[in-house]
Amino acid sequence: MDRMLRMILRPLINKLVNKGVDVGIDQIARRRNGGQAAEELPDDQRARVRDTQRNARQMMRTARRFTRF
Repeated sequence: MDRMLRMILRPLINKLVNKGVDVGIDQIARRRNGGQAAEELPDDQRARVRDTQRNARQMMRTARRFTRF
C-alpha cells in the first residue's frame, strides 16, 4: 500500500515543487529587472532574459535532485 501511495504522490509532488520553483524564479527575475515588463525589453535582451530564466530553472531542479538524499 505504501508503495502505491508513493507511486501516485511522488509525480504530483514533483510537479507542484517544479511549478513553485518556476514561479519563484519568475518573481526574482521581475524584481531584478526593476519591475519592467518583458514586452518593454528589446528583442535581444528579451532572448537573454528567457535563456537566463531557463538556465536558472534547470540549475534549481538539478540542485534539488542532488539534495534529496
